[in-house]
Amino acid sequence: MRNFIISDLHGNGYVYDSVLNFLQNELEYGNDDITLYINGDLIDRGLDSGSMLLDVYDRVTNNIGVPIKYLAGNHELFMYEAFKFSEGAKLDTLFEPLFNRKAGYWINDEAGFVTSRYLIKYSNTDEVYKLMNYIGNLDVYHIFDEKVNDKRILLVHACALKSMEDNVDLKLGDGSTKTEVALNTRKESFLVRGKVGNPNFFTIIGHTPLDKEPTGYLYDSEDNTLNIDGSSALFSFLNTRYLYKNKDPFTNIIDVVKPFSEYDEEVINELNHFSHSPLVEILDNKLRILTFNYKNEIIYGNYFQDGESIPIDNNELDKCRKNLVENTKIRKRERRIS
Repeated sequence: MRNFIISDLHGNGYVYDSVLNFLQNELEYGNDDITLYINGDLIDRGLDSGSMLLDVYDRVTNNIGVPIKYLAGNHELFMYEAFKFSEGAKLDTLFEPLFNRKAGYWINDEAGFVTSRYLIKYSNTDEVYKLMNYIGNLDVYHIFDEKVNDKRILLVHACALKSMEDNVDLKLGDGSTKTEVALNTRKESFLVRGKVGNPNFFTIIGHTPLDKEPTGYLYDSEDNTLNIDGSSALFSFLNTRYLYKNKDPFTNIIDVVKPFSEYDEEVINELNHFSHSPLVEILDNKLRILTFNYKNEIIYGNYFQDGESIPIDNNELDKCRKNLVENTKIRKRERRIS
């Protein structure tokens, strides 16, 4: 079994499609089963948030393609809380900020409008309620049997908790303080006093964007954590901003993705810095990390072991890049924009 992890895509459909295509090719050309773990924050900020969310839900519930294990992030929590605040309402008022303060925070403060508008436009009430029930049952963390730095690997969106040592069951929709801390806490929070890891685990997290790390990941030796939030959210937010340039995205929504060829050079250069999404593969006491960008490219490849990154041999990296060739068997995601 080969396990892969990605985190904080935030509606970056370019990377999402590339990764699924890559893994489908790896699955077909190899002999091992593959599972992709999405470590929360699949949604919001990026234009493809809604279509990616429904695509994952369809793949999981109907066993389509590479198996996916979707874990909770704070943005999934914001969406679910907005749903619960008005549960029982019809779709057109379910996420209406005027009547729903939770929706107001999610949509206005956390750029959830790209997700909510997509659900309202392309789903019906029954479909959204089923989707929200699925979201409410997302696991908050996962523990792997494999080890890195001689510690079992713990995957959680933001913060490892002491109770995770006992495999306590935590779901996104349980309403517990533990879930809130695990999905929302950053190192600077007084709640954790600068520690988001757990000494008994090698913890892989996301949540805090790394906008100055070219590989898209950063190891904290003191905390024994690996942050793999490669700032895909910043790319997604820029992409959304330029799509809606000179428009109010709350009142003027268009259905066409603006091609990058129409952006000027300054915008392209800005976007290039915010498109790094590490795909982590768990190996025997080490990790293989391939860094994707929005151009369907793998721009870096490293092994991570004993706290150090070692570049992948060029021949191996070239083999990985060959598996970016479009797989005609893979089901296409509908790239509709809300």
